[in-house]
Parts: sequence; C-alpha cells; structure tokens
Amino acid sequence: MEKKEKAAILLNTAKAYLARGPWIQYDQLSMDRIVRCSARRSAFAPPEAGTEDLPLFLDCSSFLWNCYYQTFGYMLEADLTWHMIDMLHPRVFYYELTHEETEEEQKAVCERVKGLLEPGDIVTFERTDHSGHTMLYAGEGRFLHSTQQHGFNGYQYDEMRNIFDPAGTVCEDTCERWFTPWDGSDWTKLYLLRSNVKRFSVHRPLDLAGDPTQQALARYHRAKDLVCSVTADVRPGQTVPNGNPVVYTVSVRNDGETDIAVEIEYTAKKDIVEEKQGFRVVSVQAGETEKITFTVTADAEKPYIEEPQVLVNGLRIWAPRVLAGTALPSECAVALVKAAAHLTGKNIDLLAMLQPVCESLGYPVPDSVSYALHTLFFLHDTEIADVVSRRPQRPEKDLCVYKLYGGTGVLTPQNASGADLRTTHITREYLQPGDMILCADDALFRKTYAVLWTGKKLIGCFEFGAVASERSGKEADRWIDTLFGRFCFAVLRPSLGGRKDG
Repeated sequence: MEKKEKAAILLNTAKAYLARGPWIQYDQLSMDRIVRCSARRSAFAPPEAGTEDLPLFLDCSSFLWNCYYQTFGYMLEADLTWHMIDMLHPRVFYYELTHEETEEEQKAVCERVKGLLEPGDIVTFERTDHSGHTMLYAGEGRFLHSTQQHGFNGYQYDEMRNIFDPAGTVCEDTCERWFTPWDGSDWTKLYLLRSNVKRFSVHRPLDLAGDPTQQALARYHRAKDLVCSVTADVRPGQTVPNGNPVVYTVSVRNDGETDIAVEIEYTAKKDIVEEKQGFRVVSVQAGETEKITFTVTADAEKPYIEEPQVLVNGLRIWAPRVLAGTALPSECAVALVKAAAHLTGKNIDLLAMLQPVCESLGYPVPDSVSYALHTLFFLHDTEIADVVSRRPQRPEKDLCVYKLYGGTGVLTPQNASGADLRTTHITREYLQPGDMILCADDALFRKTYAVLWTGKKLIGCFEFGAVASERSGKEADRWIDTLFGRFCFAVLRPSLGGRKDG
C-alpha cells in the first residue's frame, strides 16, 4: 500500500476519535505510576468505545498510541511523552533549546521543521518540569491532539472530583500556533520554543507500521463518516437477573455530506437465547442519526452477559458488558437500612454492624471492612509507596460488583488489554439498594471505612475515623465523585452470592 494512503487511513482513525466529541475526556494522572494507578487512561481502545454512558479517557500520548494501534495493530515503543521523545523510531528531527536563540534562529528552526513534516508524523516536546506534549501531524499545516482545553482534566485528584469538558478532549490545531517564534508574552499558546520547553523532536513511525487492519479499512471505506455506538438499557453497575431482557441500541450518525445506506448486523453469543442474529438496512441522511434496537435475554449463571457482536457496514462496534445477578429483595434492603440507621453518630465498622443482619437474611458477608478488602486485593511492596492489585474477579464468591473498584493506589496491569476489567466512572445510578461502598486510605487496610446505599441516601462513615452520618442528593453525589481520588474502593453487593437457606 502506498504511504499516502496509509497516512489517510491513520488520519481517518484519528478523526474518528475527534468525532466522538464529549464522549472522549482527558485524564493524565491515571498513568500507572506509584499511587497514581487509576485505570481511566485507556490503551487499546477503539474510537467506538467512547459512548454517552461510558466516556473514553485519553491524554496526548495515549491518543497517538491508540491511533497507531487501531489503524495498523502497531504498538509505538512508548506511550508516555518523556519516553516517546527518545524511544520512538525513526526520529527524523531533534532539537534542544538553549533559550538564547535569536528571532532569526527561531524562525529558521521552525521553517526547517515545517518543511520536513509529513502526514502521520508525531511531534513531541519535553518541558523543564519533565512533562510534555505530543501531537499527530495531519498535513496542510494542521495537527490532531488530545489536550486539556480550557483547563479541563477528566479527574482533579487534588480536589477529588470529575471535571468534564463539554467539547471533548481531541481537537485540531494549526502549525502556526506551535511554530510562531516565542515572544515571552502569550502563555495561552503552547509554542515549541517557549521558555519552559527543554527539547522537541519529530518521529515518523508510519515508515515502520505495516498494512492497516480490517477494522481500520472498514472505518475508512464503507463506514467512513459514520459515528456509531452501542448502548444498553441497563446502567453500568446494575445487575440483570437471569432470564430478564436487555435492550441494546445501535446509534449511527452520518457526519458526511451525502446520504449513506447502512447495514447493521448483530450476533448474540451462546449464552443469549433471544434474537441470536439480526440484519437491518437503514438509510441515514447527511447530518442525521438513526437508531435500531434489539433484545437479548441471558440464560447462564455468569457475572456478566457476553457483549453482542455488532457490525455497521462491516465495522465492528464496541458494545458494553452488562452485569448479571440477582438484586437484594426489597424486604432485606429495608432491614439493612433500619440496622444502618443505628450507626449515626458512632464510629463502628459497617460490616461488623450489618454482618449478623445479613446472616439472618441469608446473605452472609465478611465481618469487617478490612477483612473484606483483604479478600479483594493483594499487596505490592515498593520503595516509594505500597500499592494493591485486584484479585481475580469472582462476584459470586467475593460479592464485589464486577469491575466496580479502583482508587489511586490500585494497580491493574492487565487493564491495558481489557477495558472492561475496571470501571472508569461511577455515579449513584450504578448502585442498588443494599450496596456497600468499602474504602481504605492505606495498602494494609488499617484505615478503612464504609457506607451503605439505601436507594435514596448513603449511611455510614465517609472518612477514616469519622462518626457515621447520612448524605443524600448532591452531597451523596459529591462523595461518590471522590472515590477515584481515594486510595482504594470497592462496591460490595450481598445478593451476588445468592441466598443461603438456614
């Protein structure tokens, strides 16, 4: 394949991320650093994985890494900016700033770089504080990159809250913004020559990438200009009892200038008994969106329903994984709420208080928050700080809602190749009455606390050492928002183990 066509297919993939808009958000501090190990920064994720229900989180380097991987199956040598500047091959230009360059010398450097740039090139710079930025050259004097626009960052760890950009994080920029000589005045422009830039380079990995994948070809040809997503009528975190239906919606938006005939195929996997296969043809007008739905029914004792395979004009569309399991009977949830009400004003372990009640109802749970967390996570000793990893997920045994766990001290190496192993977002809509949110502020689980969700409010200790209280409405939402900024959290659902008689 000609290099020009390869570049066009690569840029089509990059623009597919751009087209997701607010469904892709920025998150940088979630790299796998010690004690900054949240799973939100995604690798291996196709554009279609970003949906209204579950945003995709990318920073500048993971955006470029995903573009190359999703187009060619090619893994760049690094996906962190300060590694990329030295490790990406081939490097066709490299420059270290002295900050003594004259205006003429600055212009000469800029013109040299602009003269050698080719579509598909990666431009990377490192700042004096060891951070940096990286961008994909799109040709005709434009770049595509993922950046914190207007100061938005997917999660503010210092404030322990989400701040989403309504415009999304992937955007286009012009060469002039990057290569105008630095005059020391306008800090809103990320000039490559400004005073806090240490060095920058240009890389050409397109020369090493092989042929495009079938997915990339489908996205470039028959599915070009189509923005597709698959969502389910079950909120993430909610469990569906076996035998209950789940309605999936396939949404197709036409961003092109002409009408497009769209073929939608869906195939359910073996544990689904209703509507195993389907085929629809719809015409999507330019600028419009069409939706089709199909229903599946789980018929297996599994912690989740296997996601259906959905093809839109030959492009496989990422589909969500729906959790399976029973809900706590309402009378049992009421009994737990009554028991938890006696916690108010006291500093008592939530599980120690509720364990006898759960036992009497036929839903045994661990007798302490610390012990429960020990059954879910194991310790990693490091010189800098201790972190923990999630044990293999077995909801029917450990009672933890599948993938509803995380925190700044939870390391999940396998998450890079399995985006469904761990949640990237949580709200009260993910919870069911009787759920218990367990938290810890340390890797040895000595500083633990927990709250119970009643369906309307949270009851329990919201910080280590605090007495129990209640929070509802915006106060409850705000506390749930802090979970990703805490060292460790997990959601326990007593009903997942089934009811034990006697």
